[in-house]
Amino acid sequence: MNDFEQNLRNMRLAAPSAAFDRRIDETLTTAPAPWHSSRPATPWWLLAVAACAVAAVFLLVSPWPRSSSPELVVYRIEAKGRLRQLLLEVPAGADLQPPLTIKGNAP
Repeated sequence: MNDFEQNLRNMRLAAPSAAFDRRIDETLTTAPAPWHSSRPATPWWLLAVAACAVAAVFLLVSPWPRSSSPELVVYRIEAKGRLRQLLLEVPAGADLQPPLTIKGNAP
C-alpha cells in the first residue's frame, strides 16, 4: 500500500450532518414501495406445475403431424412387345410357374 492510501485509511471520518439525515429520511418515507413487496411470494412448485402444463398442451396440440402407418402401394408392371407375347403365349414344352407378385410399401 502506498502512503496516500495509508493516510486515507488513518483519517477520521466526519459525521453526517443533521440536514443530510433529514433529507435521507424524507426521501425514504416519500418513495413508493417496491412492486415486489406488495405481492405474495409465488411457490416454486406452482411455477413447475405451470411449466409442465404448458409442455403437455404443446405436445398434445403440436403442429407436427403424428406418425401414421404408410399406405399400401401396389405397382403393376406390364411387359410390351415380344416379351408380352412370350409371357402370354407359353411355349408347349415350358414348365408352368406360378405368377410373380410383388407387394411393398412406399418408402
